[in-house]
Formats: sequence, C-alpha cells, structure tokens
Amino acid sequence: MYKRLIKLLSCFIPDRKLRRKFREKFSPKNSVISDKGKNNRLIILDDDGNETDSKYIKNLKIYFEGDNSEFRFYQSTYFDSEVIICCKSNVCISMGKNLYAGSFLFPICVNDNVNLIIGDNVLLGETSIYLCDEPGLKVEIGDDCMFSSDIIIRPSDGHAILNYETKQPINYPQNIKIGNRCWIGKGVRILKGADIPDNSVVGMGSIYTRGSNPSDTTVLNGWGVFIGTPARLDKTGITWDKKNTYDYLKDKERNQIKI
Repeated sequence: MYKRLIKLLSCFIPDRKLRRKFREKFSPKNSVISDKGKNNRLIILDDDGNETDSKYIKNLKIYFEGDNSEFRFYQSTYFDSEVIICCKSNVCISMGKNLYAGSFLFPICVNDNVNLIIGDNVLLGETSIYLCDEPGLKVEIGDDCMFSSDIIIRPSDGHAILNYETKQPINYPQNIKIGNRCWIGKGVRILKGADIPDNSVVGMGSIYTRGSNPSDTTVLNGWGVFIGTPARLDKTGITWDKKNTYDYLKDKERNQIKI
C-alpha cells in the first residue's frame, strides 16, 4: 500500500529524473529486484536467528527467475561491493551472521537445485564461487573462515570430458566442503571434490583438488598446512591468528591472548 502511494504521489512530479529520485528516496528498500517465479523467499534474520520484516541487505540484488528458492541472510551481513544473484529454481543460499565480504564475486546466474551454505564469522576477500555451470552443485563453508583475494571455488569443470569409446562423461561435478576455521591464501583454486579439514591453512597459489584430501585427518593433529599444485599436506601441529606476527607478539607480551 505504501509503495503504491509513493508511486501515485510521484506522478505529480513533471520532471522524469526528479520523479525517479523521489521514488528511490521514499520507496521501501528491497534486495529482490525481480521475482518472475513463485514460492521464492528472502529471509533476513537478526543476531538471535529470528526472522525480521526487512527484505534488504545493502549492495545485494536478487533476481528470481524460477520457483521455490530460499535465501537466508543475517542483518549483520556486509557486502563491500555490489552482489548480483540471478537464480533459477530450487536454489538454497544460507549465510551466517557477521559475514564480511570485501569483494564477493557471484556469477550472474545460479543454476537449478544449487546449495550454498556459509557459516558464522566468515571473512571473504575477492572470492568467486561458480554455481552456474550445471544443476545440483553444492558448496559449504564452515564457521570462522578467512579468505584472501583472487580465490576461485568451482565444483564443476564447466565442460564435459568423455570416454573416447563410450562417449560417456568422466568428470561429473562433486560437492565442495571447507571446514571450520580455515585460512585460504591468495590465489588459491578449490576444485570439485575438495573436502578441506577443519583448522586448515591453504597456502598462496595452491590448487586444492579431491586428491589433496588427507585419507586420515588424525595425522593433522588438529591443524594442517596444505601447499602446492596440487596441494599436499606440508605441516601439522600448527594454529593461526588473524593478526600479523608483529601485532600477535605484542599482544602476547601484554598477556592479552592465550596460547
């Protein structure tokens, strides 16, 4: 009703530019730019996980092109630059609270039956998640993760590789899972079938594939560093902190942190 009233009042403004500015200023903000389907939902939660009346996250623009999709965001979500999501049917996107995305790059189109789940307290640098190549893709990122820049996550190769004799595909897509409290370095590529254990560090420029997954996570002693192309387990028995070494040591000297 309120939106219709604003539109009606704007009709009395003769100048087209001023009329558009009037509508933009007084119309209620909504991240859903277009909904061409049915049963689509954008849910905004407060810090306690309760659904709010808001339908707006700054810099987020959603185009529903299909049916039965559900997006869940917290009010604390922060996108530093514009994020455009154009999705088909049966898409589920869920992002935890205190998500900070410095430059979160989404493909303009998300395919059918796609799932993207991101946990709480995640810091995303320049991160591209490819969910447009084919239906049924799934990417899961745990809590307290930190991503650097120029990172690509791709659960599908995008094109088929075939057995020469049978002409059947041999490179089907596979889900990607990144555990809790993982630090992903600059320029890392995470490919289909990757299952990065909790508390891992993946070094700069590494390519983490299905073959990088450790067969026995107990060897990590809780923590591990993976480096290389393809990435391999390089160190165990470590931990990490968001501070640089200088600031970390200063805090340690002041007895402000525990080891």
